[in-house]
Amino acid sequence: MNLFSRFGASHFDVDNSEKWTNTYCDLNIIIEQVLIAIYGYMDTDMISLLNDLMSNPSEIKDMVPFITGLLNTSEREDLSWDVTDLFYWIAFEDQRLDLTRDIYKWNDVVLGNCFTFNHYYNNITYLMRDSGQHGGILANMRCRQDEYAPWYDTAAINVFIHSRDEYVFSESVRYNAPPNAKSNINIYDTYYTRLGGKYGVCIKEASEVKAYYYPLAYTTDGCLRTCYQDMIYAACDCMDPRYPAAANVTTCQLANRTCVTEASDDAGDPSTWSSCVCPLPCSNQQYSVTWSAANFAAAPQSCVGAANQTACLETYADSLLVAIVLPRLDYQIYAETANMDFNKFLSQLGGQLGVLMGINLVSFIELVFLVFGLFAVCCRKY
Repeated sequence: MNLFSRFGASHFDVDNSEKWTNTYCDLNIIIEQVLIAIYGYMDTDMISLLNDLMSNPSEIKDMVPFITGLLNTSEREDLSWDVTDLFYWIAFEDQRLDLTRDIYKWNDVVLGNCFTFNHYYNNITYLMRDSGQHGGILANMRCRQDEYAPWYDTAAINVFIHSRDEYVFSESVRYNAPPNAKSNINIYDTYYTRLGGKYGVCIKEASEVKAYYYPLAYTTDGCLRTCYQDMIYAACDCMDPRYPAAANVTTCQLANRTCVTEASDDAGDPSTWSSCVCPLPCSNQQYSVTWSAANFAAAPQSCVGAANQTACLETYADSLLVAIVLPRLDYQIYAETANMDFNKFLSQLGGQLGVLMGINLVSFIELVFLVFGLFAVCCRKY
């Protein structure tokens, strides 16, 4: 057999023959090892996909969730950083917090381990009492650039600003806090309330929609992603591991990634589907944000005279500060109100009758008796 004509000279030569395996030396040994490590056996459906990955390694970031999504929460947490790996310290109202008590850790398949201050599930709730720098949050963190995967070209800590009972998605609005800098985030609070009922459609509880797979409060984004999961399940007989799924439903594996991608591209945006009805919540809270960052002007005093000043400066260059404050304590409220209710109707009716007929309360009573008298005359039998 002529191996060169079958596979090409670039795939097989004397110096690189140890990189290939299988009956016809057509399988990269790295792919073989990866498949055995993940599945414990050779999955032939995955070979083409992993061959594409070998030629374009940056695609791995889109494939990782399909691998980590097969793990339970505890196993995924062990693969990501812990709170002490990222935080030097964090303070609220100029008082240091206990990292393990006051910061709630949770895991997302795409984002990895996330750490939230004032999370809904935490046992302690801190209320804002003062505006400005001394009433907000200040955190000193590590960026851990030395452990970044090679396909990432931007170093930063992702900061999400959200209501404490709102679930954060991997696509949620985020602010990147770069290393060797202080990031200042000013937040402005806004509340929205909607009437619902006869005045319009809004959702008070997630049980009011067809399906909802997310914890915490109902959001329109969560509803749309639930519609997406149902569509993926109908097309691929599994649900996308990057998002929460229904109970007792299989999550898609790496071999199903092509099906998931094609089904998503064909279906388009769930907000355009007639089958996906996701009204706004009857009440919700949103934050508008202004963000700025400034590089550190000089090295810290702790590095002056340090035994290994170079190592100290490298650690300092990898650190960052994040300040989150409310510039003012007041907030905006956008509330729907009825243009006309029963009390307003009676008030306007009385005003109009007063103008048109010049009547007072006694005249109004006489008018009522007149109506009843006319009704009685009309109904009397002669």
